[in-house]
Amino acid sequence: MTYVPSSEREYYALPRMFGAKALQLFVTGMLATSVLYAEVFNLAFRNFSSYDFSADEWSVVGLCGFSPTPTTSVSFDQRSVLASHKQFIRDIYLTDYNIDREDPPPPDDWMAAAANQIPERFRVPKPDFHPLDHVADDPPYIPSEGIAEFAQRTKDALLEKVAARPAHVPNLSRAQRQALTRLRANKDLVIAFADKNLGLVADDASNYERHGLHALASTHIRVEGINAATNVLLIAMDAMRTRLEPYLATLPDWASLWIAAILTGAHPRTRRVFTVPSFRLLYKIHKATLGFRPITGNHTWCTQPLALLVAFLLLPFVKETSTYVQDTDAFLAKLDGLSVGASDLLVTYDVVNLYPSIPHEPCQQLIREHLERAGCAHAAFVSECLALILSFNFCFFGGSIWRQILGYATGVACGGECAHLYLEERLAPVFARFTMFLLLHLRYIDDGVLIFRGSRAQLDILIAELRAIDPVNLQFTFEVSERSAIFLDSFIFKGDRWQSTGILDYSCYQKAVNRYLYLPFSTETPRHILSGFIRGELIRYLKRSSDELSFVRMQVIFFHRLRARGYPVAFLRPLFALSPTFSDQPKYRSRAATTTDNARRAHVMIINFSAALHRTQLSRALHEYKFLLPDFLRANEFIVAYRIPKKISGDLVPYRFPPLPPNTNNKGPKSYSPSSSTPPQTQSELSFSGSQLDFTPVDDFELT
Repeated sequence: MTYVPSSEREYYALPRMFGAKALQLFVTGMLATSVLYAEVFNLAFRNFSSYDFSADEWSVVGLCGFSPTPTTSVSFDQRSVLASHKQFIRDIYLTDYNIDREDPPPPDDWMAAAANQIPERFRVPKPDFHPLDHVADDPPYIPSEGIAEFAQRTKDALLEKVAARPAHVPNLSRAQRQALTRLRANKDLVIAFADKNLGLVADDASNYERHGLHALASTHIRVEGINAATNVLLIAMDAMRTRLEPYLATLPDWASLWIAAILTGAHPRTRRVFTVPSFRLLYKIHKATLGFRPITGNHTWCTQPLALLVAFLLLPFVKETSTYVQDTDAFLAKLDGLSVGASDLLVTYDVVNLYPSIPHEPCQQLIREHLERAGCAHAAFVSECLALILSFNFCFFGGSIWRQILGYATGVACGGECAHLYLEERLAPVFARFTMFLLLHLRYIDDGVLIFRGSRAQLDILIAELRAIDPVNLQFTFEVSERSAIFLDSFIFKGDRWQSTGILDYSCYQKAVNRYLYLPFSTETPRHILSGFIRGELIRYLKRSSDELSFVRMQVIFFHRLRARGYPVAFLRPLFALSPTFSDQPKYRSRAATTTDNARRAHVMIINFSAALHRTQLSRALHEYKFLLPDFLRANEFIVAYRIPKKISGDLVPYRFPPLPPNTNNKGPKSYSPSSSTPPQTQSELSFSGSQLDFTPVDDFELT
């Protein structure tokens, strides 16, 4: 599919929309006609299966891609409105409950009493608490006047608006909706994601399973036994309880209580019961030879909350390493302060398949040694946690449970921090011998960049020594140039600015394989989400451009890519007209801290987005009766926040193998259930004597 400007008028209006610099682009030829009149890819779908897709099925998986939300996925009834309203009113009661208490126990944070300063991500909700049900208070809680009436009136007003909402306007044709149903029902067909955001691919289920088993064979072993899913969870939880108990007294109270919450058998924040994660593949269709990227949904597994804690503890030590770079903004800020010579070499390197190639014991040992040298008080605890995370890394695929014995899955919360420190320990001794040649050396996990001031022969010696560290598990690719390099999403080069100042030029780098599958305009998504992502991209282009001409070029190209996704000119024109100009770049590069008014609290009602419901202006129902509330509540913000409903990918992409086998042995539970649905309130309630898990492995089970 191609896109061209809808008329000559639109084509010639471009210089007026983007200013004189856009006209210069046309005159100098920097804006190639291939951008405007050749292919602007909007159809991204590859079919590796034997299935013969109809035209409507092609349009669903190709033109629509995986980003849109169809209106058919929006299920909205009075029950969902009442559930959202109930949580909204509960938050108001909580604010009222705490207002007159000198030392209020935050009901949404059962760990708050354990420490004065708790990291926000480790604050665990207690959703069952409601002030009206809390009878143990002395004196008892009496709600402020007006709250009960406000709750009833807003409830009635919301239900009235929902009942009067207009009908959905489908953003898929009837034929497309029928095609979606057919594809979903076809169990012999797999719809999967392509890597690098290149759309969707289709494959036969038998081929998909074969590819998955081949990917697992090099890094995993199959777990045998009729109740493997239940038993691996019980074994992992029991190991965590036994091996972490000696460290609890040495940790901050909030960390001990976080671990205790994990051992109840559910995620501390979401309270979802732990399950064995599923394994899936991304198709690397951009490679000359078809490859696959393995992905594991670790968010469902019991070690993931522990990995979150490890990541938090490791991050300060990661930032202290000399090669650490947070993101492209930090990288470009360092470049702006360097004068690069004409003979200096620009080098980038990449560690091939790093995550699946990291050996467990060396990784654990090297990270512990790094932490001990850096003076980390919890080095032994972190090392033990890492051993648990690496040892009990399971997934489900093809009807079987698999255990990873080499590397770790993409999706482990502490993966980036562990990989950085592991590489730091392996690579630092080699780079230390070449310090006199390194004007710059930065690394973003497995991607590195050098500005090398030695000869090419000296660089070849460095490369040879790096490749000799571990030829089996550490394999590198290098790109060397005297003129330019690509690192993260930046293209750095010796251009006009470098000619006059010695400081490298840079512009935004975009891969040739990118298909720019932005959310289509027809998606069931709030319009402010679409305008927000457009503004964010424009700001990113601004920060990635060292000269105005490059920035304007990216603006023009971005405009046409959006037009290819169905965005009307009337929607885009004001967004581009109000976008920041090149003179605003210092403001956006400065990373100025934002300040918020903490005295004014926001009460938020969260519901699934529906364009039809949005037109009823639900927020008016909340504001209309604010006068009933006391002054301290009336001053707060009342917000209706929308949750994006299920996308097309939610219906098509998940490939469902036969379900986990049911437990047919009476010795074990059918599924793991938490020992307590409520986390402990204080550290004194922690008890680790004996097994909390009723651990009874079933017969015919073996964990190698």
